[in-house]
Amino acid sequence: MNWSKKNKIATLIFIVILITGYSSYNYIMKSTKTTENSETDFSGNANEFINKVKENPLLWTNKIIVVEGNVTHANNKSLTLNNLIFCQYEKSEKTVPLNKIIKIKGRFIGYDDLMAEVKLDKCIFQN
Repeated sequence: MNWSKKNKIATLIFIVILITGYSSYNYIMKSTKTTENSETDFSGNANEFINKVKENPLLWTNKIIVVEGNVTHANNKSLTLNNLIFCQYEKSEKTVPLNKIIKIKGRFIGYDDLMAEVKLDKCIFQN
């Protein structure tokens, strides 16, 4: 059986396309990290974390943190701790009572200089 040069090139191109397609599919469809399963980069008091963020906000970008603080504003999509840390839930939650001290885990997404507020997303409650 003698393969012509055209058949060899066509087979090679087909294999390359197949491998590229499979790799692209796996890259696009890989599961995302959940906050619950992620390792914590900081754990402590809300005011303590605010002071660390003010020193160097870029250092904390996309880091997972656990903060404890007093709930000053809450609805079913977000809450605010100590009037300084805005937390957006990963999934809709029940409204938390005001002035309750809670511990929450989330991903740091930025510091708003104008509002002097830390922003977290993908937040979940900690025990």
